[in-house]
Amino acid sequence: MRSANDETLLIAQIETASGLHNVEEIAAVPGIDALWIGLYDLTNSLGIPGQMNHPDVLAATDRVFAACQAHNKTPAVLVTSIAEGQAQLARGFKLIAYGGDLWLYQSALRHGLATLRQAPVVS
Repeated sequence: MRSANDETLLIAQIETASGLHNVEEIAAVPGIDALWIGLYDLTNSLGIPGQMNHPDVLAATDRVFAACQAHNKTPAVLVTSIAEGQAQLARGFKLIAYGGDLWLYQSALRHGLATLRQAPVVS
């Protein structure tokens, strides 16, 4: 069991107003390795769906990050762009997920269609 525990990462998701309210207590739980900020669900729970730059969301991110620092937990977040990922890494986030399958697929399709539209057409 010790070996299995050493190779297991336990991540608590903070994605509701209630989770945010209790983030310090959650971060203090022994065995939790990281706190994941579920921004999309959190914005819905806070009544500001999709508003990632809303002051309440930025304050929530600061609060989760501070709880991670205080309890030696890894802060984690999903980013939707390279620039956002670079900013979060520079801020001190240690665990990020980049994109989602649907977003990456849409991006690839946009790029492919734009490239095809520029191709010469032979009549």
